[in-house]
Amino acid sequence: MSDSTDPIVQIRLSDLLTLRAAVANPRSPPRVLALSAPAEPPLPSPAAEYLNTKAAAALLGVSPKCLETWRARGEGPPFAQLGRAVRYQAAALRAWAASKP
Repeated sequence: MSDSTDPIVQIRLSDLLTLRAAVANPRSPPRVLALSAPAEPPLPSPAAEYLNTKAAAALLGVSPKCLETWRARGEGPPFAQLGRAVRYQAAALRAWAASKP
């Protein structure tokens, strides 16, 4: 028999002990283990703050081609370019859209 365990058959020792106690004494209610909440919520990834042209266009309600044209003319929202990749900050897009009549 191999030393590897089948993932379908794996069971925690605490679950096994609880089950064993419930079978031994069927009148007692099973113990409920309280799960503790994580101390801090996970931080959003920095990449989530930046949108590509397609996502930025969807946020603004315009076509990606419109954003590309604005970029070429220097008229559109602020953007960052890393090599060939163009990214827009979500907060900057919202501020730019709010400033437009």
